[in-house]
Amino acid sequence: MNKYFLLTLTLFLTQLHAADFSNKADWALTTEAWKAFVKKDHAEVLAYTNKCIELYAKKADKHQAAILAGNFENEQSQAVNFVATCMLIQAQSCTQQGEKEKAKVLYKQIIEKYPAAIVSDKNGTWSVHKAAKKKLGEL
Repeated sequence: MNKYFLLTLTLFLTQLHAADFSNKADWALTTEAWKAFVKKDHAEVLAYTNKCIELYAKKADKHQAAILAGNFENEQSQAVNFVATCMLIQAQSCTQQGEKEKAKVLYKQIIEKYPAAIVSDKNGTWSVHKAAKKKLGEL
């Protein structure tokens, strides 16, 4: 098949399944990223995680500094939690695609930038920082 036809077809199919950014809340983007990860839809994982990081990373960095200084409100940690979680999801997606070097960079960023990040899900509450350290050690 013609490589241009395949490229056009791929771009068309990508648009059919384009990420829905109608709800840009950090929790909504992270939830959609998890769903995409479970489906192994790596393009959608990248779209949702990048959008969350783009919109909330500066806020997360500011809040992480406040957390480390002991001067924060509980709500402030949410941006830290969601940005770090999106980075973790993205890193795991990269690993599944064989992009281990990209995954390593993301895991290291989580470890360095967001030591206070936690996730609460059906498995309980766990440290994104510790999960990133574990995953990095497995690569």
